[in-house]
Amino acid sequence: MDQATKPSSTPPGGRLSSIRCPQGNIHIQTEFATFPSDRIVTTAMLNGAVLFKNILKWHKTFFTRESYLEAEESLNSQHQKICEETRHKVMLNGIDDLLPKMDSETDEGGILKIIEKVRLIENCVLLEVIDQSGQAVYTVASTHQLYGKSLTSAVRAFAGFLSDKLQCGDFRRASLHSPSKNFCWATLDNHLFTLQSPKPEATLIKFSEIIESDERASS
Repeated sequence: MDQATKPSSTPPGGRLSSIRCPQGNIHIQTEFATFPSDRIVTTAMLNGAVLFKNILKWHKTFFTRESYLEAEESLNSQHQKICEETRHKVMLNGIDDLLPKMDSETDEGGILKIIEKVRLIENCVLLEVIDQSGQAVYTVASTHQLYGKSLTSAVRAFAGFLSDKLQCGDFRRASLHSPSKNFCWATLDNHLFTLQSPKPEATLIKFSEIIESDERASS
């Protein structure tokens, strides 16, 4: 039995492909993710920015030769399907059909309802989605103070609301950050959700610093 089909608790290896478009190369990567749950994730990126994600939940194991081969076949099949669909869309309309679509009226209304439930954070006026490079990919501003019972549950709801819109994957964790509690943050794969106070001392903390501090705290 060769290494590729050896029974193991480790999932099959990933696949990576590249599709040319006028803006550059779209890199499509398909891999097994095991946290917080097993799933096959295909990510399409252009110039470091996520265009979309496709997620297939996986409820089986990799412990037998048959199940390993089935998982490997599913991963390869999903990767090939997404590549073909992406290539077809690029040929017809460039990358326009690949960009996240958000109905500003409906979606912002839903987000603002969540914001209204957020606990008062001394004139907190900004809710942002920050990607790994530090770029704001979605921002909602409010001129009112924010009220509610639970910061964590509010950001959890916000992350869950946007997970389908941005196709970033499953919600991972949320936590209060900093002694003054000017921030509540949550990570969703490579996206960071924050509630930010306009006070000078409440400058936005870098994504990498938050992740590193969280990992140190959990170790």
